[in-house]
Amino acid sequence: MPDDERALRDRLNQLVRDRSRSEVARRTGTSLMNVSRYLGGTRVPAAFCIALCREFGVNPSWLLTGQGPLSVADVAQDQSQTAGDLLKLIEALGAVSRMRLGSLAGDRGLKMMRELDDALGAHERLRAKLNLRASELLGRVLTELEAALRDVDLPRAAALLGSATQLARLTDDEALGTRLLAVQAHHAFLTRRMDKALSYMRKRFGLALAGGGLNTPDGLEMGLRLGLTLQDAGLADEAQRTLEAILAYADSAARKLPSYAVCACAHGTILVENGRLPDGIAALKQWTPACDARRAGNALAGLMRAQLLAGELPLRLARDAPGLEPAKWIHLASLAAVAEDAEVLREGAAYFDSPQGRVPRERSVLPHYAGVLARILRGRAQDPGAELQRAKQSATEHGIETELTAIVHTTALRLAGDRKGARAAHRQARTALASVGTSIEFMAMHLRNALLLGPTAAERAEADKFFTAAGAGGYRFIAALRP
Repeated sequence: MPDDERALRDRLNQLVRDRSRSEVARRTGTSLMNVSRYLGGTRVPAAFCIALCREFGVNPSWLLTGQGPLSVADVAQDQSQTAGDLLKLIEALGAVSRMRLGSLAGDRGLKMMRELDDALGAHERLRAKLNLRASELLGRVLTELEAALRDVDLPRAAALLGSATQLARLTDDEALGTRLLAVQAHHAFLTRRMDKALSYMRKRFGLALAGGGLNTPDGLEMGLRLGLTLQDAGLADEAQRTLEAILAYADSAARKLPSYAVCACAHGTILVENGRLPDGIAALKQWTPACDARRAGNALAGLMRAQLLAGELPLRLARDAPGLEPAKWIHLASLAAVAEDAEVLREGAAYFDSPQGRVPRERSVLPHYAGVLARILRGRAQDPGAELQRAKQSATEHGIETELTAIVHTTALRLAGDRKGARAAHRQARTALASVGTSIEFMAMHLRNALLLGPTAAERAEADKFFTAAGAGGYRFIAALRP
């Protein structure tokens, strides 16, 4: 028998002799008779070896080569190293399929027991070392990944996420596991995979509850992310109820945390979207000052949008309003597109074309259309059709082509005088909106397009109801857009 097959046979015996045969049979899905036959000298199936590795947490590298856990010193080599391991696994299982196991007795059996004890001790030390090393690497990768997601650097984030997922398989650190769930949810959210994002967030939120409830920064943060993900998935009512429950559940100590103020501001933003504009503005005004500096910028941008919708702030004066620039310009460009304000759109396009404007281009469709809309409105679009196709292609390449694309495309074609093309795009938008919701300003744009392109009776009735409700709810900016 070749030395490699003999060594592999010895390691199989060590594994099985450390446990009762009945346990091995039960956990590997093998009959007790077959386990005895394998240990008595009959051919050992590859599937049995695989089951041993899976069920007893055995490192295949140790089983097949006698070496310790795979080194992960260089994360960048993870994929190629994994491929090499699979090749070794296939080769080794071929060797297993050809070997026969004999019985061990007498002095040789005692020697094998000593070797088994030494091997198990070495194996546990190697596992502990691997766990520590993998945990250190995973922590660093997650830190870089979190930074990439904050910068919306999606290509880098995707590469880091792949490495993090592989490293997580080599460590049992629960804190790192929960961080991984959070970044998985964030990445899915940014790449518009809302079902995945919600799945990760609900799991992460459950862990936060189990680890100390909602009255901690971590629990509040998870509740916030869940609420925002629900809102972006078009589940605004569920998002509102979720955040209301979180705010009501918080104790007096939690209400003093910056995370609580951020949740309250997010709730205010959702109230604005759900038709409760005065309540939303009041919440944003009350809680924005208590947010941490980074989140306060987003809250101020949300407050600016709410005040614009209420008619409290003229669109052109809002350009100088405080707020996080990327979020602020997305709101300004959206409202300028609905109001067909060429000047604000032109300034927005200049911002989106700057290095700072890269982030909004990853998050919204408007940055891709602001420039062409401004040129059409100012009569300076030399070939509107070609420019619109480039804008649509840009949005598609950034992975953010949604129902909003058809709405904005309809507006641009209508302004360019292509009524036939506008009607076709409007039908696409109407089909898309039948299954998903959208923001109040884009619904206003859609229904304004319907009225200007020749509405059906149903569309006219829907538009009448929408604009009347907007006026009654205090959304004076929206109500004034009715043709």
